[in-house]
Amino acid sequence: EPIGIMQDLEGYRIRIGAFKDHKPIILKEGKRFEISSKKKIGNKDLITISYSGFEKYLRRGYNIYIDDGKIKLKVIKVKKNKAEVKVISGGILKEHKGINVPKAYFDFEGISEKDKKDLSFGLKMGIDYVAQSFVRTPDDIKILRRFMKKKGRQVPVFAKIEDAEGVKNIDKIIEVADGIMVARGDMGVCLSLEKVPIIQKKIIHKCNRMGKPVITATQMLDSMMINKQPTRAEVADVANAIIDGTDLVMLSQETAVGKYPQETVSYMDKIIVNTERSLNYNKMLVARDIRPANNNPSEAMSFGLRNLAQLIDIDAIIVHANSGNTTKVIAKFRPWDPIIAISDNKNIINETLLYWGVRPVFIKDVFKKEIASILKILLKKGMLSKGRFVIFTKGIKPEGIKFGSIDIFKVK
Repeated sequence: EPIGIMQDLEGYRIRIGAFKDHKPIILKEGKRFEISSKKKIGNKDLITISYSGFEKYLRRGYNIYIDDGKIKLKVIKVKKNKAEVKVISGGILKEHKGINVPKAYFDFEGISEKDKKDLSFGLKMGIDYVAQSFVRTPDDIKILRRFMKKKGRQVPVFAKIEDAEGVKNIDKIIEVADGIMVARGDMGVCLSLEKVPIIQKKIIHKCNRMGKPVITATQMLDSMMINKQPTRAEVADVANAIIDGTDLVMLSQETAVGKYPQETVSYMDKIIVNTERSLNYNKMLVARDIRPANNNPSEAMSFGLRNLAQLIDIDAIIVHANSGNTTKVIAKFRPWDPIIAISDNKNIINETLLYWGVRPVFIKDVFKKEIASILKILLKKGMLSKGRFVIFTKGIKPEGIKFGSIDIFKVK
């Protein structure tokens, strides 16, 4: 089975620095201490920050959140090269944890040197997609693409929406990005927690209408880091994201450092399958006003193909994927039947893994093979059933200059 690899760039992430002897520090409510970006090693009385000049962006009364909001500090006084803070919500502070200051606007421009180095390595190693952290404007995506162009390889870019500016510019960001990730961890810190569910729903809906894949991420089955079963609230969270129309759900700490990664993936799969079976996508398309864009031949034909599939009661929609665009457009309209994307290009195969309802299959020299030969291969893989109809389509150019073909075959 094909497996796609997404590289998650750190972005301009501000982090806690190193501690003496690398031992965590216990922060109790009411404790006062200093923070500074000038020191390299911190202690219980002065904690270091990775971002140079961090103090100049602070003002008295600003809240500082650490480790996705688990620890909250308040700025008491700003001094030269350091600031005095008070612990509002305490906890165990570890090295290199992320920091958010919702009211501060940091001068982040372009791509960080670390991201340039990391992405260069990722492109060389053959990543399939890249997620860009803290996307605030469409220019963030454009700058990343220009960098990849210089490196001689382009991969799809997913914009991680994590702060107020990213939410504000979401429509323009969706237009230029290849996909969106609703990164709820930092979003829940930068914005009020109670706003996150509504923002999530709105972003998913916008992506559905524009035919862009959307990932819902962060703390989906968080309790499974230490437990073999999720909470009922977590199951409902995952299910509701799917009902809202998310194309993908993502696990993070649960599988990265959790005690039960295999059980977590298994449970996530069960929730997805059970929820998908209960949905009526015909009603959902109408309710959400998801329809072909005006004057877009590719979307019009894909929507017609979806409706044709329902009238015939087919086994699958088979897409001869040359660029992957047709596969993505068909997925936008949520057909009842599986979408099988076939290609001899492994990059295209892995890219289509992110599209809703798509099962990509690599077939060597597929464009030289007869239809009967392709159907035989898919039948042998157990993806088709004898006696059932399939719709077979070749690529439809998005600009409408050259139209693809749509044929119906009976599997023998």
